[in-house]
This record gives sequence, C-alpha cells and structure tokens, in this order.
Amino acid sequence: MVRGLVGAALCLLVARDARALLTLQVAVDAEVRGDTSVRVTVNNVGDEPAHHLTPDVTFVGTTAHGKPVEALPPRFTEGWELALPHPPGPGTFPLVVDLHYADAFGHRLSAPVVHVVRTPGMAPPQIRIAVEADAITTTGRGRVTLDNPENVALDARLAVVAGAGVGVDPSSRPVVVPAHGQLDVPLRFDNPDAPPGGTVPIYAWVTIARDDRHETAVASANVAVVDAADRDGPGIGALGLAAILAAGAALAVLWRRRRSAPRTRAERRRDAS
Repeated sequence: MVRGLVGAALCLLVARDARALLTLQVAVDAEVRGDTSVRVTVNNVGDEPAHHLTPDVTFVGTTAHGKPVEALPPRFTEGWELALPHPPGPGTFPLVVDLHYADAFGHRLSAPVVHVVRTPGMAPPQIRIAVEADAITTTGRGRVTLDNPENVALDARLAVVAGAGVGVDPSSRPVVVPAHGQLDVPLRFDNPDAPPGGTVPIYAWVTIARDDRHETAVASANVAVVDAADRDGPGIGALGLAAILAAGAALAVLWRRRRSAPRTRAERRRDAS
C-alpha cells in the first residue's frame, strides 16, 4: 500500500505496500469577512478509501476542528466550512491546516498545509524564505534560509512543521535577519514512525509584526524518507564488489602470465636442486 496526500504546495507519499494507492488532493480557501471563512476540501483520487478524516485549522491563535468523516471512498470529495477570527489588523497571516486521517491498516497519519490569508490591499512581503532537507531516515537534517532585501534588520519569528508525525527542532523560534543579509537556521528531524519509500511535506514560515501591518512568507519542500543504508551508502555495494572482482581477475591474469613465461637459468637450477 502506498499512502499519499497531494494538493497545492503539498505532497506526502508514505509507502508500505505497492498493491494499493491512497492519494488525497487537498484545497484550502479563506475569505476575510466579519470573520475568516475557511473551506477545506479533500478529494480522494486514489484507489482505496481514507478513514477517520478530520481537519484542524489554526488561525491567529484559535483552532477550529472539522467534524470527523468516517470514510472517504475513491473518487469522492468531502468539504468542511469553518469560521475563525478576523485578522487583528492589515497584513498577511499564516493559516495552518493539519489533516488527520488513517489508511486501510488503521495507521494514523497527518499532513500540514500552510495557507497565507491576505487582507485587502496588502502586497506580498519582501523577505524571502526557502526550506530544504536531506533525505530522512529515523533522523534528518535541513535548513531554512531567510533573505532580507531591506536596509534594516528584521525581528521575526520562524515556525516549521512536518507531516507524517515527523518532529522538527526548532519548531518555532525568534530570529533576527540582518539588513541586506541572509540567515540560515539549521533544522533537525526526528522520525519515529514514517517508513521508507515515500516523502514528507515540510512547511516553514516567517512572520514579522510591524507597526502598521503583519507579514508572512511561506516555503515548502517534500523530503524523501529512506532506509539508513540507502542514505549513508550501501557499504561495499555493487560497485565495491565489482572492483574487488576486477582486481581479482587482474591478479589471476598476472599469475597465469607468470606461470607461462619462460623460466630463467637461476629458476631452472633452483628447481633441479
């Protein structure tokens, strides 16, 4: 079974058995009115049902929980309408969706989607963010890179989240990005459960609170989950074995040439004695 979750800026594939495929498409829409109206839509485009689906949506410090759905068969769609608070002011704000679900074996899974809610008239922030990581085994490493094009240093808060139960350190921390400069923040991942053969979505976002507005920039990446031997190298492996065999063959040729070469007088006298 291959379990997966894909959507705008999201891709999660966790493989256990290739006989079946669970693939969910997720869409998140938000509209600021008297409150913030959020719609989460999940479409099952795979060939097996998803079970026990529940979205948790967090916005400006408040979390709303969608009504659980027992099962979502293939080629069916489910949607949730949730109301969250109005933004505290003008700007761009992170809206974090954590979709919980289970596969046919009952394995509980989750995957994040981070959506930026923008109040009317607000331009995208100038700060730039990127996230990357090496392949994850039971642990992993990565980094977030922040670029500040402004001529003043920026006080900000960085947050990072991963899917499939993978833990991130740090998950949240204050940062100062120097003027016209770059800041790299190292990440460490702890994977207690996600098996090799798939990918885990990682979202990183940075928020800046200014006097007149709030700014949010988001980045995401999909990171492979692999066996430790695959990431660290196969040891002797096929190439190493081939090299050893080739060396052995070369020695054998030299030995045969040595045996077939004419013997010297000294060698003949030594054999006669």
